[in-house]
Parts: sequence; structure tokens; C-alpha cells
Amino acid sequence: MNQWYYADDARTRIGPLSPDELREHYRQRRLRRDSLVWCEGMAQWLPLERLAVELDIDSITPDPAQPPPLPAAGVMDGAPMQRAPVRKGMSGCLIALIVCAVVAVPMIAILAAIAIPAYSDYVQRAKIAQVMASANTLEMAVAEHFARERVCPDNDSADLAPLLARLTREPHIGAVRVGTLEGGHCAFEITLRGLGAQDGKTLLFEADEDASDWDCSGGDLPARYRPIQCRPTPTST
Repeated sequence: MNQWYYADDARTRIGPLSPDELREHYRQRRLRRDSLVWCEGMAQWLPLERLAVELDIDSITPDPAQPPPLPAAGVMDGAPMQRAPVRKGMSGCLIALIVCAVVAVPMIAILAAIAIPAYSDYVQRAKIAQVMASANTLEMAVAEHFARERVCPDNDSADLAPLLARLTREPHIGAVRVGTLEGGHCAFEITLRGLGAQDGKTLLFEADEDASDWDCSGGDLPARYRPIQCRPTPTST
């Protein structure tokens, strides 16, 4: 089961917590929907609001008897944050800044040519991290079905139908196929969407013999967009 962490308003990391414990902290108003949360497999911390579907947050009503999280530092007891006085006069700084700006224009263009593609890759990886969080939920559902029925589920399995319907409503999941591979292992494949050049690419998740451990290196999504643990192992020639 995934272990979750969240950051409180003092930026203190709280965890590890099970999904149920995380939901209980939300009910107790110890974190808000804009609080940052993370679990293994996610590329970055995300607001709880972004993972509300996976964690079933919408079904929980925060306890009105509990106080909300403390406000951010600097706004305690109604005292406004003190601002530094505005300095008057720029002396020679303005001239120096103008000279630097003129010299820096070509350098900015070069850095932009490098940074824009890197930022685009970062955005893609962040979106795929959301898909990975949803895949963790499906892994647990498939494992529970296998433990109960001793056979792999498929898209027609009644206990998976609500989850599959919810997943395909997510912005970056185009389709989900659940079934059994030729070797007899349970597996599911997620087809991506809303990712530009990566639309239609797939992630394949294959379970071991008792569906207790998963390999997420399958599918044709390029390795650079995957979490490290889901990147295919290079083969030697």
C-alpha cells in the first residue's frame, strides 16, 4: 500500500500515512485541499485537490468542530507582515542594470532555447505522475480481485467498473484495458491523452504470479517521461 506524506503550513513533512490516515487528517482539518501531498512514484508534490479522485476526498466532510490549519507565517494574530521600507534613489544601479540588459539579450535567447524544451519535458512528467498515482489505485483493485477470486479481472469485472469509469474521465487517461497476459500474469494498459506528442502512447503494468508486485516498465512511452522505477532496463548487446 502506498505511503503518503503532506506538508503543513510550516512546510513540515507529515507522514508516512496510509490513504485512510491521510483522509482522516483531511477530515480533522489538519490539511486543506491546497496542501501539498506526495507518495512514491510521483515526480513532484501536488496539491491534494489534484488527487481528490484517487484519494476519494470528495466523499469526506471536514469536521466543523476542528480548527482549520494555522495561517502562513507572518499573518498570525491579525498582525500584518512588516514590509521593508522603500529605498529612495537608485544611484548607479540603474545604469548598471541597463548595460547588463543589453549584454544579456543574446544570452537570454540561448538559455531560452535550452530551457523551453526542458520545461516542456518537466510539464509532461508532472502530468504523467498524476496518471501513475491513478495506476497505483488500479493496481490495488486488481490485486484485491485476484486475492479474492484467484483469477485476473478484466474490463467486464463488476467490481472494477466504477473505478475504470472514473479513470477514463481523467484528463490524461484515454483508455484502460485490464486482462491477462500470455504468461498468465494480471496486467493493465493505460493509453495516454492530452499530452501533445505523447498522445496515444501507453504504459503497461504487469503483476507477478500472486499480483503482489508490479512491473511498470512496459508500454511505448519514452523512458525520459517515466518515473525512474518504471524505466526499462537497458539490454546489453
